[in-house]
Parts: sequence; structure tokens; C-alpha cells
Amino acid sequence: ISRNCQILSDGGQLFESFLAAELFIKSNPCYTNSDIKKIHNCMKEKSNSRRQSLEIWDENTNLPDGWRSRIINGKNIKRIFLSPNGAQFTCGRTALLHMIQEEYEQDEIDKLRCAMASEGWEQSDKLPQGWMIKETSSKNSGKISSNCKII
Repeated sequence: ISRNCQILSDGGQLFESFLAAELFIKSNPCYTNSDIKKIHNCMKEKSNSRRQSLEIWDENTNLPDGWRSRIINGKNIKRIFLSPNGAQFTCGRTALLHMIQEEYEQDEIDKLRCAMASEGWEQSDKLPQGWMIKETSSKNSGKISSNCKII
């Protein structure tokens, strides 16, 4: 069953999507940037709620409490992570970065680090504490990306 949202304006106009409501607000001078932010926040909240209710997520005891994951088969097989509040992450590294930035408990962070083994990440006593390594076949081998983040 697909769950979509309809949005009803203060003037009674019905919008079949957040995008349609946003375009209306942007084209109407009586609305402010604050109103646009409200639409975005509402859309994010509804998307997170919808994601959490989908039954495609696997409960996994190897993940931190409340976290779920699923496997996507495409050109490459990927594991997607879902946080307890419905935020979705396209890999364990971005989920880990989120947990560090949001100051999760260290034992929960360590649990995710262990779960990242399914993506090829390894911990090694030959690396500093908390560091991980992964072998890749990337064409960018030896280069640093412009959006590199240290975790």
C-alpha cells in the first residue's frame, strides 16, 4: 500500500505533493522563507515516518538499538541503514559519521563499527584506535576526494 500526502492550504487549495505546495509558496509573495523551511521540515518528518513504517527493513541484533538495515540489489549490492528517528544512510560510513556527530554512546558507535564488516570494513591493531580499513578497486586510488571527512 502506497502512502502519499495531500496538503491543504489556508485558502483551501489542495496539493497532491510537497513539491506542488512548495512551488505554490515560492510563487506567492505573501509567504516567507520561513514557510518554505516549514514545508521542507514537514516533508522530512513525513518521509522519515513513512520509511520507519515500511516492512522492508531488517531488525538486526548486530546493529545499535533501534537501527535497521536492508540490502539493495542493483549494479552493486548495497546495505542501507535506518536510524531510530527514520533518517536513512546509504552506507555504514555515513551512518557512523552521523552517530559520531550526534554524540551517540560509544558502545552504540562501536556496535555499528562491527556491523560495517559486512561492507568490507576492518579494524586492525596496526591502525590507531577506532580507525578502520577497507580494500577498494576504485579508479581514484591514491587520491583524496574534495569532500573527504575524517571519522
